[in-house]
Amino acid sequence: MTSAPRNRILRLEERPAASFRANPGNWRVHPPAQRAALAGVLSDVGWAGAVLVNLRTDPAWGEDRGVETIVDGHARVEDAAARGPGTSVPSLVCDLLPAEEALILATLDPLSAMAVADKEKLNALLHEVQSGDAAVQKMLAELAEQNGIVAGPDGSVPGDDVPRASLADRFLVPPFS
Repeated sequence: MTSAPRNRILRLEERPAASFRANPGNWRVHPPAQRAALAGVLSDVGWAGAVLVNLRTDPAWGEDRGVETIVDGHARVEDAAARGPGTSVPSLVCDLLPAEEALILATLDPLSAMAVADKEKLNALLHEVQSGDAAVQKMLAELAEQNGIVAGPDGSVPGDDVPRASLADRFLVPPFS
């Protein structure tokens, strides 16, 4: 039996968006469609997850020691900064060695991407999801298409009992009232 993983999280805090430093090793690029969908979800819901920040306290960091750096959440911080100087961002603060930070940077998103969709559960979830934001609606419609949850010639969707006019009608919901 293996031992339990160490908890590297030190605390949860909220800080101004302008106080974050981007990680020079961040290899992820956020295209406009992703940024627009992220902004839409943040507007619809608000913060439901924290940005991951590394304190870098170990001497192994050399001249970067003590330079608190984003490990995950660059686009969220950039979105918050664009909303104004007073916008704050929740962050999980951890303390990782250089090799550990590099491992997290290299693997966090790819590990998530390795998950596969349970089409039945995704179909049910998409029936519950609502957003008044066009970019979020577009992303959800593309998610449905990518996972084979598409309207048939009669407008029906696998698992649906009620015919729909189109995929857009099924996932592109009207704005909140």
